Amino acid sequence: MNKVQKAGGGILTQDGIHRAFANKQRRSNLIYNYEDEGEQIVILNGKFTNGYGIESIITSAGDILQVSNKARTLVEVTVRPLYAGGVANVIKIFKKAKGSVLASELLTTLKEFDYIYPYHQSLGFYMERAGYSNDDLSVIKSIGANVDFYLDYELEEDKEFNEDWRVFHPARV
Repeated sequence: MNKVQKAGGGILTQDGIHRAFANKQRRSNLIYNYEDEGEQIVILNGKFTNGYGIESIITSAGDILQVSNKARTLVEVTVRPLYAGGVANVIKIFKKAKGSVLASELLTTLKEFDYIYPYHQSLGFYMERAGYSNDDLSVIKSIGANVDFYLDYELEEDKEFNEDWRVFHPARV
């Protein structure tokens, strides 16, 4: 059984990963429809991050909103792809963000959140599929991959395994 000691003291096992990702993803109950355009706004109450990666924007109506910056948004959709419409949409989001977010920014954000799971493997997979440079990919690969991981939950049927990033992903992406 693969065991990986994490910085926070937790131990991550391959069996534990398989069990966790066989289940449904946790979902926020704070989902709101945005105007009549079929879009939704999801309010996430995640780990305490002391506002890391949060920026203020002013709407056209003059309201001030707190929103995630690009790096935080990419990490958030990597961790919970359901909120972005699934893995295929996450790849599209990474393609749009290419050139505007550095791999080092993504890793800094990921480290700030201190997840027990190796989401850097998922970041690398998405970045590769989105056409990021080999230099960006090497920044992520330098962390290593000690366990097999999942891009999404409930992938028991119709999944493939990417050897480079050691991630299971839907076969259709």
